[in-house]
Amino acid sequence: MATQNSRFSKNEAKKTLEWLPVTLAIALLLVGLGIGFYTFSQNQQATLLEEQGVQVNGTVSSVGQTVKNENEKTNQYTISYIYNNIPNTLVISETNLYLTINEDVILIINPEKPSQAILLNDENTGKGNYFWALFLLVAGLVLLKFLIRKQASK
Repeated sequence: MATQNSRFSKNEAKKTLEWLPVTLAIALLLVGLGIGFYTFSQNQQATLLEEQGVQVNGTVSSVGQTVKNENEKTNQYTISYIYNNIPNTLVISETNLYLTINEDVILIINPEKPSQAILLNDENTGKGNYFWALFLLVAGLVLLKFLIRKQASK
């Protein structure tokens, strides 16, 4: 009876391993689509603010840093600004942006919703994120195509 259970679990493990590449391919496709959609959405919001927004002066009120590993550090900035006598803050995280406390910056805000703002000089338009989205989509499609061809040859 113990040998039958161990054979059953070996067969189940073998079937599970057959589905692992398919699951990985689907996960790559979904993550790639998610990153692409998120980046597109963020860029659309930035474009809308650039076209219809209002420029305001802001001041960097705090600077922090997140270290993922020795080579990857993300700077986090809190920028304070006032619009229509109402104080607001914007928190941004960037890897290639270097600001100091009390540095003056220019923001573009949504006049209808002043809490929505972007840094005017922010050149990070998400092109790197589009690259990763495309990379994951292509990797998922290549893996899926390989698996379909492998299944067809059986």
